[in-house]
Amino acid sequence: MKQRMVKACCCGCSLSNGSIAIGAVFLSLSILGAVFAGWGISAWTLTYDAISEAQALCKDPVQTQYNRHCQHLSQGVLDPLDNLYAWLQPKITAFLVVYMGICLFQIVVNSLLIHGCKKKRPGLLVPFIVVQLVSFGFSVFIVIININFFGFLNSLYGLIVSILWWVLNGYLTVVVISCRAEMVAELRGNDEEEMKNGIGKDVEIYNPGYLKGF
Repeated sequence: MKQRMVKACCCGCSLSNGSIAIGAVFLSLSILGAVFAGWGISAWTLTYDAISEAQALCKDPVQTQYNRHCQHLSQGVLDPLDNLYAWLQPKITAFLVVYMGICLFQIVVNSLLIHGCKKKRPGLLVPFIVVQLVSFGFSVFIVIININFFGFLNSLYGLIVSILWWVLNGYLTVVVISCRAEMVAELRGNDEEEMKNGIGKDVEIYNPGYLKGF
């Protein structure tokens, strides 16, 4: 039987309540991330459209005739800015779309964690644990790449922040793992007790004298 790594959450509450709180915090962050990604996609699209419209307006012969600065503004500012946005927009949009997808996936995973803790269903805690372990491995890989590319000293600040996050996230994951182990132990204990009670009842029905020493 799997043993719990910790017996309570850091705030002194039970493992179940602590896991629910962890799921609620991660769920809130995931929702904020999805909203931010949606806002970012809209903002980039609107900004690029505004630059394109301004550029088209400045290149209009009628506008150029009455405004001498339009042509200089178009050539000196709007054209380079339009080229920059044209190069950045698909890349930023693709990144934000992927980020939104990850946030939506995290919303589902964290919702399963909360629901599993409330309904005492340990299987629903597994996705959260797996995601945290994969995230940890990916973050370690990114840190190693940064150190190899930028050097150890230039990556020292990021390394310190990453280590602090690993410790915090690792502890939270341990709390959820312990909560799942506690649920599994409780369910197994209940099943064993029900089986014993069921066997006793069956024996008593088929052999009424069983409890009387026959």
